[in-house]
This record gives sequence, C-alpha cells and structure tokens, in this order.
Amino acid sequence: MNSSDPVFLTERLDDTLIICPLGESLRFRYRDVHIQSNSLYTMLDDPTVINVLVDLRNVDTMDAVIVNAVLRLLTKAKGDDGHVGFCQGNEKILQVLQQIKVGPVWPYYATREEALRAFDPDAME
Repeated sequence: MNSSDPVFLTERLDDTLIICPLGESLRFRYRDVHIQSNSLYTMLDDPTVINVLVDLRNVDTMDAVIVNAVLRLLTKAKGDDGHVGFCQGNEKILQVLQQIKVGPVWPYYATREEALRAFDPDAME
C-alpha cells in the first residue's frame, strides 16, 4: 500500500466523466479514498460534466467504503439533463449492484460503448 496509489482513474470524453475504481478500500489508506473521492466530487461541479459513467472493469469486488464513495458521486451527478450509470462489471460486482438496488436509479450497461450510446445516441452514429 502506497499513499500515492490512485483509488480511482478518470477519463473525460466530451461531456462524460468516466470513473474507474481500482479496488477495495483495504488496498488503500482510508484517507486516500476520502481525499480522492472528494476530488472527484469537486470535478462534478464543472457544468460541462453532464454524464457520469462508472466503469467497473478494474475491480473484482467493491466493499462498502468504495460503494459509498461511488454512490455519493452518482447522487451528486444525477441531473435533469444528464445520464449516470455503471458498465463492465463482473458477476460479483453485478451481485453487489443488485443487492444495493441501484438498477432503477443508475442503469448497468454491459460495455462502455453501450453506455455511451445510451448517454448520447447521436454521437455514436
């Protein structure tokens, strides 16, 4: 465990912020999880961020600390004009998402491309 290890990777595609968690909180110092999730929270203040996609391809499972950090971000991001969702989770992650009942609020997409098409169908033509 290194204090400089990223907890989340981010990528920006036009008006979409893609957040990629990198593992369970046990891999990181709690302080780093808190600081980095707060940094992401601040990124959502940018009015040009309309959509938020959480790409789960880099995690095998998520514990409560990471799930809560992600849900806090998605709660802030959910706006009238934008889209919010998850993509590319494995079977364990899908079970976690089902247990916390995020489907009705934040949809799950099998691939990043599917999510981006749903977020902006005109951009993917």
